[in-house]
Amino acid sequence: MQFSRVRRRIVVALVSASCLVVLLYVVTIGWVLAHERGSARLPADCAIVFGATVHVVWNEAGKVIIGSEAGPGIRRRIDTAIDLYRKGLIHRLFLTGGKGEGMVRSEAEVMRRLAVESGVRAGDTVTESASRSTKENLEDVRPLTASCSSVIGISDAYHLARIEFLARQQGWNLTTYPSRGRPSLSFEIASVFREALGIIFYATFP
Repeated sequence: MQFSRVRRRIVVALVSASCLVVLLYVVTIGWVLAHERGSARLPADCAIVFGATVHVVWNEAGKVIIGSEAGPGIRRRIDTAIDLYRKGLIHRLFLTGGKGEGMVRSEAEVMRRLAVESGVRAGDTVTESASRSTKENLEDVRPLTASCSSVIGISDAYHLARIEFLARQQGWNLTTYPSRGRPSLSFEIASVFREALGIIFYATFP
């Protein structure tokens, strides 16, 4: 009889804990969605543009012939920054993102090339090519923005909540601006779920 009571309590505790975990996840997903419009006020002096996937171009012999080319996510982000720059709403671009496996150029270098080709003055760009995660992006690029009077972060809408969360963990009140254009619905849904998990992870293990 006593064993049955203990077992019942264990089951109740496990079910309660599971419900709390699910509730936390759902609330975090809602928080990610609530941040998709961003929080930045324009104009701003500087913008941090967060990197995304770049593609390696190969020839038939399996050798790199062009190097690292921008994927759709990185194009959305840098195109948004270029547009704001042309309109005089931002004045300097801080491009952040390192090299993935097999990449010839870093994410930051790919974005810089696109920006300069689109008319952004090379002197108005700063690259940070060592970081491999959003947390490292923020840690490594922040010292570079010391001369900026104001700074915003530019990335895909689903990414903004985690950027702001990690920035605040580092004592930085960074506001964000969403890139224009959206990925496919299935990709965005998966990304929102992944971002929520990332926020929970960094909240648990800062």
